[in-house]
Amino acid sequence: MTDFHCHAMWLCRVFHRYFVANEESKIHLINLGIPKERIIFSGIPIDPIFKPSPSKIEPKKSLGFDPELPVILISAGALGVSPAEAILESLETLQMPIQIVVVCGKNPQMEEKIRTKASKLSNHTIRIYGFTDSMHKLMDAADLFIGKPGGLTASEAMAMGLPMIIISPIPGQEEFNSDYLLEKGVAIKCNEFTTLAYKVSYLLSHPQKLQQMRKNAFKHSTPKAAYKIVKILLEDELNPPEPVCLSPGQKEHA
Repeated sequence: MTDFHCHAMWLCRVFHRYFVANEESKIHLINLGIPKERIIFSGIPIDPIFKPSPSKIEPKKSLGFDPELPVILISAGALGVSPAEAILESLETLQMPIQIVVVCGKNPQMEEKIRTKASKLSNHTIRIYGFTDSMHKLMDAADLFIGKPGGLTASEAMAMGLPMIIISPIPGQEEFNSDYLLEKGVAIKCNEFTTLAYKVSYLLSHPQKLQQMRKNAFKHSTPKAAYKIVKILLEDELNPPEPVCLSPGQKEHA
């Protein structure tokens, strides 16, 4: 399950095992009636390429950033053009120098509009990416991540020890993800773009707070989840378990 909370739709079919993101999800499924031996707290599987360097200096240098200045990584693809522009406008008001990276994903129209917007801003260095297979390198260099709390992206950021500012979570799964990340102390939430610069400034001006968020991210990350899942599935090939499914009455409480 690639979110930090179980969705009822995941319980509508027959499964042999449930691999969940955290202990709370395991307890939830047990109390719904899933046999506990079928539920594995594995974490969300991510590519092992998401492995942090000892410091931010070399990753920043390798990408051509000033190693003395903070790097803010914005995952804009899921946000949309208007929110991404609002983020840039807010960060433009920051008095402290920063370096901004905006990743637009597979959306050339958005990338073009964000480039146009960035060209009109002058207070900070801004780099724009479309789709990139170097997200692990960007996260390695970044000091702070701004974006939506998707389960996979958040898990990648946590594996890299990257503190997050959560923007515009979708009601339902992303809100649950947001709650989890806030509870574990790896993220803060920004409800209004008008306060984003203030929140970024606060974190960058309080390195102890940022460092604690970084430690919390490492503590609650599960970078070897994929290996754990594959190991168990290979073992199941030798001794396949019987499928399990909730009864209609149990599903009503999911």
